Amino acid sequence: MTKKQTKRVISLEKLGFIVLIAIGFNSYFTMAFDKSVTDKHPFFLISTVVFFNVVYFLVTIPFFVFKEIRFDNSLSSMEHLLSTLEYLTPSNIEQDDINQIETEDSPIDMIKDPASPIETIEEETIQISNPNQVIAAIKTYNKVINLEQYASLLHRYLLDYGLKVDLSNIRTMFGAMGATRLIMIKSSHQAISRRFITLFSDFVGANFQTLLIRKNYQNFKEFISDNDVVSTFLLDAHKDKNKINMLSLSQPDLNGLERFADVFINYAMNTTLNKTIGEPIISSINELSNNLWFMVVSDDQMPRGDNKIVETAFCVELNASIITPKEIVHENGLKLSFSAFLEHLRESYEDYYLDESYWKKIDQLEDYTKTYRPFRIDNRITLQLERFSTLYLLSGGDSKDCVDTILSAKLLIMIGAFNMTKKETDETSFLSLLEKLFGLENLSLSKAQIKEIEHSFTLEKEEV
Repeated sequence: MTKKQTKRVISLEKLGFIVLIAIGFNSYFTMAFDKSVTDKHPFFLISTVVFFNVVYFLVTIPFFVFKEIRFDNSLSSMEHLLSTLEYLTPSNIEQDDINQIETEDSPIDMIKDPASPIETIEEETIQISNPNQVIAAIKTYNKVINLEQYASLLHRYLLDYGLKVDLSNIRTMFGAMGATRLIMIKSSHQAISRRFITLFSDFVGANFQTLLIRKNYQNFKEFISDNDVVSTFLLDAHKDKNKINMLSLSQPDLNGLERFADVFINYAMNTTLNKTIGEPIISSINELSNNLWFMVVSDDQMPRGDNKIVETAFCVELNASIITPKEIVHENGLKLSFSAFLEHLRESYEDYYLDESYWKKIDQLEDYTKTYRPFRIDNRITLQLERFSTLYLLSGGDSKDCVDTILSAKLLIMIGAFNMTKKETDETSFLSLLEKLFGLENLSLSKAQIKEIEHSFTLEKEEV
């Protein structure tokens, strides 16, 4: 049976107005009877007046005085609400399965502070509005999620909160999480990037912390000791290993990041294993658990040269803008546990895989680049690309868009990190190679990077 809680709040202003109307009504009613009726039938008059007053107050007060707020704590009612708003739960989850889902404690107050999922960051210059009201949901962490539907649901969720973003960016985010634990987030404004990370983490149910980097640290130990939020974040992740954990690093110097965040960078390449870090850094913890992701928000260009950040990270370039949010929005109750995320990555690896022809074309791109500088897509990078493509395709993307994103978010950044020299007699240009392999009409995301790399080639003059 559905359990409901109702809160009734009285409006004194409206009550006073209704009482004044009642006094006027009674005065007029009494004057309407002549004195003979009043003297001969006093009980009839009194009972009539009392009857009409009771009916009057019963009718007016509930409709015009009380404000009723109803909260529905039942899971089935929540599902009905979500379906009404096109927040579709996966079709392969039966009702009996839902009843057995691991849940967190139900919130006592189902009205949520609309600003609660939004972190306040200094130096904001862009106006971002929050919904006036957020209706909280019972959080469920289920191992069976249709990632394509989940991505679409997240896309709608962001719109409701006032963030318009391409659905392909969401697929890129899921793919990047499968490929690496170090993700660069870029957009037209850092506030938009931070907004995206905050809402994304809130939607999937991640433990989320954000940190504004204020100086260049010399090493990881100094970075940890100067920022308690990082220690708390690492401890929380270690205690709850079935929850996704995200730490947003805002405005770091990317050239200095490799120096003080080397522990994170060395850890970030493999998204399925824990990372031993030697001597304990906090509370006897000598390893980073495998449920951590580090999001870097920066306007800086990616470092050039042989750099671990370029080798490790994926870049999510957001095509996003701020719009007016809905007045009332509903929190997402269907969360993504870390175990469910790993299950998607492992179980879908063979079913969602780029066709072999695409991998051969990537090999040709590698061979071409090798002729101009030392360049190798080693086994670690290949594994990153395979995991990225699995989750990108699983979340509803197609193969052509996936390849375009792999080029723009990873490979072209690696290639563009070095200056390259070619001879005047070289027949095949970088641009013509990409046209031949993939067709520039299929490379809307990476076309500008391809042209930039082509223009960056230095011509080596032939000796006479």
